[in-house]
Amino acid sequence: MAVGSEPNTIFAEPTTWTGSIGVIIPHFDVSGGLGKLGISEDSIASGPLKKMGSPTRPMSPEEKKILQTLVDDSFKDFKAIVASGRPKFKDNPAALDAVATGQIFTAKQALAHGLVDKIGFIDVAIARATVIASSNVLAPVRPPGTPSSTSAVSLRDIFRDAARCSIDASCACESMRK
Repeated sequence: MAVGSEPNTIFAEPTTWTGSIGVIIPHFDVSGGLGKLGISEDSIASGPLKKMGSPTRPMSPEEKKILQTLVDDSFKDFKAIVASGRPKFKDNPAALDAVATGQIFTAKQALAHGLVDKIGFIDVAIARATVIASSNVLAPVRPPGTPSSTSAVSLRDIFRDAARCSIDASCACESMRK
């Protein structure tokens, strides 16, 4: 998402489904079914929370609270990344909250909501990446909150190398190997 603040950089193919802004930790409690089969959970663990999230036993209220905190913190961070890369959401948290419900959107809906900049196929996206790669607007990218001393990859190098690569699985771009 970091590249998203540069105009016309996030593309969706016409049949794309996107969005799903949210965080989930799937959990299934199969202990009842195991009990009916005569199977009981008796794992040996190194600590009281090591079995947290195990599907073979019910989750305790303490475990649910811990996992909910992880989800809430991750969701907050995820929304901050989206907001930093999407002009529509930078100064409008209410607009982001309106689409950060976990809902999936079609390409047209995502465009209307400001989640993507353009609808087009990969050739259009590569052409745009080539234009950006030849400009001087891209600086090294770091996730929000990352110290400036942390190593960063230059998006200009990634786009330049991507534009030179043919679109096949054997392509290994120089900047991605660094």
